[in-house]
Amino acid sequence: MMTAEELLRRGRDRQEAGDLSGAEEDYRAADQLGDASAAIMLGLLLKQGGDPARAADAFSRAEARGHPEAASSMGNLLWDQGDIAGARAAFERSVTAGSIDARLNLGLMLAQEGATDEALPYLRSAEEGGLTESSWAIGKILEDRDDLTGAEAAYRRGAGSGDANAAYGLGYVLMKRNDVQGARAAFVRADELGHQGAGQVLQVLAQQVGGDASAGGDATAEDQLQRAVGWVKQYVTACQALATATDACLDVAWEAVSARETAARRPQHEISIETFTRMAEAKEQEFMPLYRTFAEACAKARDTATGCLAAQTGHDPEMVLARGVEAEVLGMVATAKAILNVKFGYTPAGFIEGMRELNTLMQNPFPEPGHIWKPAPSEERACPWCAETIKAAAVVCRFCGRDVQPQPATPAPS
Repeated sequence: MMTAEELLRRGRDRQEAGDLSGAEEDYRAADQLGDASAAIMLGLLLKQGGDPARAADAFSRAEARGHPEAASSMGNLLWDQGDIAGARAAFERSVTAGSIDARLNLGLMLAQEGATDEALPYLRSAEEGGLTESSWAIGKILEDRDDLTGAEAAYRRGAGSGDANAAYGLGYVLMKRNDVQGARAAFVRADELGHQGAGQVLQVLAQQVGGDASAGGDATAEDQLQRAVGWVKQYVTACQALATATDACLDVAWEAVSARETAARRPQHEISIETFTRMAEAKEQEFMPLYRTFAEACAKARDTATGCLAAQTGHDPEMVLARGVEAEVLGMVATAKAILNVKFGYTPAGFIEGMRELNTLMQNPFPEPGHIWKPAPSEERACPWCAETIKAAAVVCRFCGRDVQPQPATPAPS
């Protein structure tokens, strides 16, 4: 008779070979022998196979056996299902049990929920524990707050540890700071680490560097125009990917919400209610990976817009865009810009609510002119004395108590 350790090892081998039924058989046998790791592996396999209820049971068994990562796996399952309160409680149990992964997962979830002040301590703790993904998340939060110095430092830590997303984020921060050569080095690093979008950015930057060199340090007018066109093309491509991801989410979200609403209507036969409930649950599971793709497309479009606007090409990117694309494409780009200005929920119902807000936004004059997305002015800033995050309109820092009002500029001596 095989031991639990032997069954677990064979199950992993079978899973890597694509024999999922054989892997499940081995994990289940090891689970029945009381192995906590096997229960987690079984739960992950069941989750992958679309059986969240039995996956949750497996994670619960692993947690009862004292595995520190079990509640983190449960938290991810609940997060996927939109149960934020349940996921947070599970992540916190796993953190208490000593899981570094749970600190990262909880930080990422809180950041996605907009609770960035709560997220940062968990992410920093995970970074100290060696999880390089945390560096990227910290950098993204700080970049969104316009703390480019802090964001650059975080991205550099992540890039130095081999995280492709952090290297890519570093490139865009350096573009914002007009350090084109430093940005190019960061994008090269991101490309080496396997980031899919870094190669496209490097092509645009190569035109810039080549143009500068060919003109003895000053790019020709044609070189500058080609650089501007390159950035605009990259932004249009990002907007197209965002439009595709939005449509995919919308189709499934409508089906999920409609099934839920139908199941809630009474009186009707219990079998019909169960059928529509199962349909809603299946569509909600289908929606989650689509939403992640949508969120990634939003981030890529925002980053590309930032790079497009920050690039020193000598040409107004709005003019290049308006003159270089057809009206239909320009309309799609305008829609993408509106999408980037709306907060979409991560559940089907929340996504539909975001679509309603989007429709309202597009029916009214847009507050920000142009077709290229620009970040809204930050409502927060760093205290110049203690570096803690405070409100942009603050007069006194709530942390150190010092005066943080902007000082009038001192006139230059005549």
